[in-house]
Amino acid sequence: MALSSTTFNALVILFMMLFMGCFGTYQYFSHVQQWGPAVLKKHYRPQISFLEDRLTIHGLWPTNETNPQPRRCTTSSRGRFFHSGNQISMNLTNTLHNSWPNYLGSDELFWSSQWISHGTCSYPMFNQPRYFWLAHNIWARFNLFGLLVQAGIVPVDAEQTPSTIYRREDVLFAINVYHNVLLEVEIDCIEGTIELLEIKVCLDHSGTDYINCPGIGSCGWSFKWLKYSAKKKKQPICECSTRTEPKISNISQVHDRFGDYGNNKYGVFLM
Repeated sequence: MALSSTTFNALVILFMMLFMGCFGTYQYFSHVQQWGPAVLKKHYRPQISFLEDRLTIHGLWPTNETNPQPRRCTTSSRGRFFHSGNQISMNLTNTLHNSWPNYLGSDELFWSSQWISHGTCSYPMFNQPRYFWLAHNIWARFNLFGLLVQAGIVPVDAEQTPSTIYRREDVLFAINVYHNVLLEVEIDCIEGTIELLEIKVCLDHSGTDYINCPGIGSCGWSFKWLKYSAKKKKQPICECSTRTEPKISNISQVHDRFGDYGNNKYGVFLM
């Protein structure tokens, strides 16, 4: 019995939905690395002078062209819930504390939020351990901070004048030299500024091969990469007498110098 065109089209749509459900509702990954001092500045946090010079993971975001950042993609409780117990091993946890810290609070809450909002869109192709290991391995393999420093693109003190301006093409050239690949990345700045906040690197559906990101990011063609030094506190001005008092070693000396015990300039009371 031949299928009608309507039935055939319905089956095709159903098959596509099942296929996407099996392999994740996304086309490629955006791997986002953030600059800690800028994150803290963006959120008005003061402790920006105590961070190490390095880029760390913000997230690994399954992405597609029609819906750039799908969120909370699975209704499965197993896929939606963040397992901090047997699924996330101690080895993985310790690894993520290094590569994926939260500058604004608990690391675990940050990972949970990223998994629920973004990671679920790669499920079930990537379960939680595979998703987090993939994010870490991309961070370690790409070595974004290291390749930038090697090319002379380094964070500079915000107090430095004139401030150093880096070009987008300098970043692309540094990536090309280090990885021998021509790659477009997205460079984002704090809103309303050209101060570097994060850099996105794009990878294919499997997270294996690098691909060009579709945009250039909010920084445009140039940016500043700033770090913040701890400001020295001004020493209080003391209008004190430079005269030194002789050492008092016994009660008779107190009598000789101050008279009555309870009425001397040091308020000395001997019981």
